[in-house]
Amino acid sequence: NSVRPSELLQMELLALNKLKWDLASVTPHDFIEHFLAKLPIHQSSKQILRKHAQTFVALCATDVNFIASPPSMIAAGSVAAAVQGLYLKSTDSCLSSQNLTNF
Repeated sequence: NSVRPSELLQMELLALNKLKWDLASVTPHDFIEHFLAKLPIHQSSKQILRKHAQTFVALCATDVNFIASPPSMIAAGSVAAAVQGLYLKSTDSCLSSQNLTNF
């Protein structure tokens, strides 16, 4: 116990600042809620849609082809794929592929 937790935190922050690491970067997960709020679906459907979209985002993180894609594009594609996969589009024409890409 030679270093107090507050001292350790200060050292970590100093290292982050010196390396100019930004820990508040925007991720696709930040956009999912924004896109879900714009969809005209019931709250009960949003939870399962959110989980499916998050799964697609996780899959994109494992594929090198998505490295250069903006987080917003990955999130929009993930939400659209989740809607398509769950067949939510069949209940409302505004959830068609064309309308989903007009975010």
